[in-house]
Amino acid sequence: ERKKKEIEIEKSKLAALERKMPELKAITNSSEKKPKVFFFDGVTGIEQVNKDTLRYKGEVVGFTTPRYLSFDNGIAHKHYVADRVERKNKGRVIGEVSSEVAKLKSKDGEEMRETRMLPKDVFSSEIEIVIYGDRVAVVDYKETFGLIIEGKEIAKTLKMVFELVWSSGRIIR
Repeated sequence: ERKKKEIEIEKSKLAALERKMPELKAITNSSEKKPKVFFFDGVTGIEQVNKDTLRYKGEVVGFTTPRYLSFDNGIAHKHYVADRVERKNKGRVIGEVSSEVAKLKSKDGEEMRETRMLPKDVFSSEIEIVIYGDRVAVVDYKETFGLIIEGKEIAKTLKMVFELVWSSGRIIR
């Protein structure tokens, strides 16, 4: 009976380790060619993702969601913008036509940002995608998790997609 319990405990540990393997492989992935993916869970995880985007020195671009602006009663957004402005990092953002994104746009000048909107039938998103340097952050404010993809080609390609949308004729300025 005791031996049976020990075997079950060991099986349980092995199953837990197997579930963690993708995460562990991402951390130890030393190949320069393979992108690295980091997963962050919960509100503190989202904060870590946002802090990572602030470490980058330069322009940050991305697709936003009204959910970001109402997340955490707007406290997270307020602190993030203050930190980004203090670091003198400019931002360009594309979001759906909504009162939240319109309010964001109204503060573009003071918040070192340029915001453009797309009609909801063209673009509507529950997640936020931020492109900075060789990294892409994806945050789901509804399910409260985020991830960071560190990969030069992925960031470069998504930046090109952003620029295509930015210069498209569907933008409402």
